[in-house]
Amino acid sequence: MNGQAEGLLRRKARPLTYPLPTLAVTSARRGSGATTVARNVAASLTAAGQRAALLDLSGRAPGGAVADLSEALAGRATLRECLRRGPAGIELGGLGVPQALTSEARGGQLLGLLDVLRAEVDALVVDLPADAPLTGRLLEAADLGLVVADKDPADVTASYALFKRLAAPRASLGLCLNRVEETDAAQRVGRGIQEVCRRFLAWEPDLLPPIPQDSAVREAARRGLPLRQAAPSSAAHVSFSLLGRAVRKRFAAGPRVQEGVYLHLEGAA
Repeated sequence: MNGQAEGLLRRKARPLTYPLPTLAVTSARRGSGATTVARNVAASLTAAGQRAALLDLSGRAPGGAVADLSEALAGRATLRECLRRGPAGIELGGLGVPQALTSEARGGQLLGLLDVLRAEVDALVVDLPADAPLTGRLLEAADLGLVVADKDPADVTASYALFKRLAAPRASLGLCLNRVEETDAAQRVGRGIQEVCRRFLAWEPDLLPPIPQDSAVREAARRGLPLRQAAPSSAAHVSFSLLGRAVRKRFAAGPRVQEGVYLHLEGAA
């Protein structure tokens, strides 16, 4: 299918809609740290007084959940039974079979289940798989879609390719460079991606605070804790706090004026 035909089908597709302010997090390739970013941004939101729900749709459902969201989708459990109180006061839920997000109908069903959280949750953070059929749609539909890229040049190139496939200039999309060794170098790489996007796609992603290479991140992940609890004085925690502040600012701007979706929050690294 050529790009024009695919774009026409996308415009005719029934829009997915998130019921809550949502941050959707993904990466162009597996192993870039998107799950770690989602987990720690969720912790930053709760630290700022927001009630946050962290949903892992990447297939790495958080251990200890009463049931995963697949049970709710099948009608064998309520959404509330699929959530548990996790570290830092975050509500956790997961989707044990991300392949369930292979169709518009299943994606719409999942988002419909989230509607019951509106009275008790202020924000959603969703960890999206790198290669599921609906990842692009769910990313674009969020209040902020965040693509996490590792410092590896191949990962940066893959991230540009992901932006090119999305090609949605009205969407609120951001780029977060992860495991960087020098902030100035990361900023140069990020601005380079923005320039390429401006030149060839006629839009650019927001460049969000980068996350430094920090051994505290791996140790916190091993313990199943966000950095706010495991290493509050670490450089990575400071950066995640800055990233969380940027997300809150986007949420405070209000819903996007376009058809779409709202999502967010994830599990362990």
